[in-house]
Amino acid sequence: MKKVFLVVAIALAAVAANAQVKFGPKVGLNFSTMSSKGGGFSADAKMRTGYQIGMVFQGDIAPNVFVQPSILFSSKGSKYDNGLIEKVVANYIDVPVNFGYRINLGGANLNLLAGPYFAYGVGGKVTSTLDVILGKITVEEDIKWGSDKDKDHFKPFDMGINLGGGVEFNSFQVSLQYGFGLLNINPNSDITNKNGVLSLSAAFLF
Repeated sequence: MKKVFLVVAIALAAVAANAQVKFGPKVGLNFSTMSSKGGGFSADAKMRTGYQIGMVFQGDIAPNVFVQPSILFSSKGSKYDNGLIEKVVANYIDVPVNFGYRINLGGANLNLLAGPYFAYGVGGKVTSTLDVILGKITVEEDIKWGSDKDKDHFKPFDMGINLGGGVEFNSFQVSLQYGFGLLNINPNSDITNKNGVLSLSAAFLF
C-alpha cells in the first residue's frame, strides 16, 4: 500500500507544480476479465461488468501534452463458465497515471492516453460451486488478500499499462481505455491470474 501512496504523492506533486491544474469527479464502467491458468485448473474467463468512481487531476506539462493521475475505487474481476469458481468480484484502490496528447478538432479535443496504473486490493468476494451428495451448493466468501498460497486468494498489489483515448468538450471528458495487468496476482506461483479491464468513463474538470 505504501507504494501506491508514494505514486499518488509523486503524481499529484507533478500536477500541482503546474499552474494549469484542473480536477474533478470521475465515474465509469469496467468490463473486466481475470485470466486463470495453471495448477491443473484452467477456466475460461468471461467478462464481468463493474464500476469505478473517484477523482481525476490534470495538468499541462508541455504544449498539447498533459499528465492525468486519478484516484479511484474500482470493481474488477471475472465470471467463469467451468471449474470450481464461478465469479470473482475484486475491489481495488486504483491509481492510473496517464500521459495525454491533445489534438484540437475545432469544437473539441481528441485525447490520446497512455501510462501505468497501480492498484491495491481492498475487498471483494469469490463465488464457488461445490458438489455434494444431493447436488451442488453455491458458496460465497470474502476475498483473502495476501501472499500465503495456502490461505489467500490473491496478492493485493497489482500494476499494469493503460492505453486509450477520449474526447474533451470544454471541461467534460469521455474516455475509453484498456488496462493490461502485468503481474501474476495469485500467491501460488503454479497458477497465473492477471487482470484485464476495458473502462468507459466520464469526468468533469473544474
